[in-house]
Amino acid sequence: MRKSLLILPIAALAIAACATPDSEFTHDECRIESITVTVPGSSTAPEVAGVLRTDVRPGQEWYVFAIPRDYPSRFGFDPSSLKVVAKLPYDVFLTPGLEGRKDLSNEASPFETTAENKVTGEKRTYYLFAYISTSASGD
Repeated sequence: MRKSLLILPIAALAIAACATPDSEFTHDECRIESITVTVPGSSTAPEVAGVLRTDVRPGQEWYVFAIPRDYPSRFGFDPSSLKVVAKLPYDVFLTPGLEGRKDLSNEASPFETTAENKVTGEKRTYYLFAYISTSASGD
């Protein structure tokens, strides 16, 4: 009898612990959180962060990479052959993807990629452009 009296409170606690689950969190962001470029295949080359700009062409979002003028000679940076890495929120994918070497040297025809949130269906297009800056890395 004592065992059954002990089991009843434990069973009641177990049933009470089975409350309704929390509502599922919807990941509704659709953006690139951060983006960098570096030299493909190099473990010593630094990363250059992109700056989000909306003033290049009205209505467009551009990530511009200002590569310090001493990086091509010191690390082999070439705007026509860069490795691009982006940090994205959960459920956001880029099309086309960023794998492989990318040519970001042509401002008239920049690399175009679209971020899409697979949950909400929202899309945002980004244009990527890299150039050699007039400033050195220590300036």
